[in-house]
Amino acid sequence: MNHSSIFRSLAISFLCAIVIVSASGVPAVKQANASSAAAGEVTRILPVGRIGGSAKAVVLQGEYAYVGFGYEFTVLNIGDPAHPVRVGYVALPGVIEQIAIQGQYAYVAARDAGLRIVNISMPSHPIESGFFDTSQIVSTVAVLGSYGYIGGWVEASWPPEWSLRIIDISTPSTLTEVSHLDNIAIKDLAISENYLYIASNCAGLWIVDVTNPREPSTIYRDTSACTISYPSPPFALGIVLVDSYAYLAEQVLYSKWAVWSLRVFDISNPASPVEINSVDIDFGSGSGDQIAMVTQGHFVYLAAPLVSFPGVSYGKINIYDLTQPEAPVQVGSYHQITNPIGLDISGNIAFVAAGGDGLQILDASSPTSLTSVGHQATLANITSLAIVDHYAYVSDLNGGRLNVVDIQSPASPIITNTILTGGLRAIPSNGYLYLISNYDWQSELDILDISNPATPVRIGSCAIPGMPNGLALYKNYVFITDSGGLHVADTSNPVTPTIVGAYTSTETPTAIEVSGDYAYIGYESSGDGNSYIHPSLRVFDITNPISPTLVEVIDMPGNPMYNPNWVSAPYDIAIQGENLLTANTIGGFRIYNISIPEEPVLVSYSDSLYMPIRIEIKENYFYMLSEHYHTNEDLYVFDISNPAIPVKVDKYNPIANVIDIAIAGETIYAVTSSGGISPDVYSEGELFIFRMFSMHATYFPVFFR
Repeated sequence: MNHSSIFRSLAISFLCAIVIVSASGVPAVKQANASSAAAGEVTRILPVGRIGGSAKAVVLQGEYAYVGFGYEFTVLNIGDPAHPVRVGYVALPGVIEQIAIQGQYAYVAARDAGLRIVNISMPSHPIESGFFDTSQIVSTVAVLGSYGYIGGWVEASWPPEWSLRIIDISTPSTLTEVSHLDNIAIKDLAISENYLYIASNCAGLWIVDVTNPREPSTIYRDTSACTISYPSPPFALGIVLVDSYAYLAEQVLYSKWAVWSLRVFDISNPASPVEINSVDIDFGSGSGDQIAMVTQGHFVYLAAPLVSFPGVSYGKINIYDLTQPEAPVQVGSYHQITNPIGLDISGNIAFVAAGGDGLQILDASSPTSLTSVGHQATLANITSLAIVDHYAYVSDLNGGRLNVVDIQSPASPIITNTILTGGLRAIPSNGYLYLISNYDWQSELDILDISNPATPVRIGSCAIPGMPNGLALYKNYVFITDSGGLHVADTSNPVTPTIVGAYTSTETPTAIEVSGDYAYIGYESSGDGNSYIHPSLRVFDITNPISPTLVEVIDMPGNPMYNPNWVSAPYDIAIQGENLLTANTIGGFRIYNISIPEEPVLVSYSDSLYMPIRIEIKENYFYMLSEHYHTNEDLYVFDISNPAIPVKVDKYNPIANVIDIAIAGETIYAVTSSGGISPDVYSEGELFIFRMFSMHATYFPVFFR
């Protein structure tokens, strides 16, 4: 799937309105018209900044490091290597897999967005200058002179259709393909003079003569065939060149382990390379599908993210001495890294793109003993978001971390602090941040002192009986919904929060919000284990917080076996004034009037939006994040000045797998998680920042999709 750029051109258009009334008399919103908004004020959202994504590629040049954080091409000033400074970035439409630099341009393998060219002549303002979309997944790139060489495959086919494509890059704004070679599975590329050396996934070393790039010719290849068996044929994953030698990293897969080797070829005659040695690579029994290799002086560094049976992930960097180039000798290793994907070295400093762990910076002055000297954090497996003053608190449950992001300049957010605590949901209040988390199979309520927003301090915590999913505050109490029911914690002393009350039932709560002396909670009950039979919205009197009292149950259309209009239980609840909104992951959103708090009345609903998961309200508008499998229209804005007729006035598509949303002033903050939700939707953990504005008009700008 091809992603277009996040910043799209604006155009003028209408939105047409069709309001359908259900048999029950409750309006069912199908489409909406801007002109039907009573006040005539139309809220628009425009992207102004973003940050985050797994670190996968890094290249060093002079005082700058060029790093791929997810979709973001980032420029870091590394004049002080231990304290890199983010000086510029540009968002690309594809996940950055590899970067090559030549002159004032960076050439980026951007996964399903093809080859992208970034002008880096001004490091503080990198600009995308051109692109070539191959309609393939592009994972490798090398450049020499006026030509770029990219390797990729067609993801939809099986077995994958691999190819080498040669691109004329002499005019960066107008790239043209001049030739290609099919059926060549490329995992890594190296180029020297007129020859391209390829680590081919199932064919070992492959050498292509590119003396005439318009007529490339294969002059050497291994004869191994790719088969699915144990042990497998050797899979070549990385290659580097040193003088007249090529070093090829390979693995052979067995049923529960892998064996790695570093093969040495004499390539003084490229048409007839001679393998002169093969040494074992000590990666334990771990297997992986990628490796990063780089040379520095007479050393070669190999970094790989690994997994061993039964699924334990770890990473390792091995260093080999090439003083005798035909006989590499391992002289050092580094284990304190979990996901080394990209690697480059400048002087005595090694920069490692370590996936969700960001950019790790190592002192390599002694190759036999690498030591950590710095770190550039990133956002990866995001689970929650909260905003206080000029700071965003972004939880990364993958590493049990809370990242503090300085958002004073929305166009250039900066991660300024990271502490060891994570959160599934987070709420700030009166100088404290309350988080519910589940990390390493332990569920907790954590309380952080954020009187100094830049440096939160974890001051108290208590265990939660079940798996938490919802959080709300009432006076000095925290209400938590979890797999064990509703639990109430007394936080009057934030250093020693204590569970003091509970409400349990056979049903499972899914979301909670508090307004006045009432708590509104979504519930679900499973009948046959596969379908929700009784989704509902329940109202509790919490005047006595220790003993919540159920006062009302609002049933929702349940059993899909008998009701084609069924909905799931609320995944999120938002309240403002007399309006209560629920986000039902199946069944869209529903709006209730709670002028009589204990008697919510359904006034309208929409069943046309797939998997809404987060709702926030600001004045007469609500903002909704929606997950889905095959499209990316994720952030919606509805005018609810007339709650009986909600009007969709805008939508924007960040990236797939949206997780949470927060609003502060005129700014919207939305976060996505890593991993994607289907094979054709690839996402990264990122923080997106949008600005809102209103136009008093019937006509207003709309993003054409």
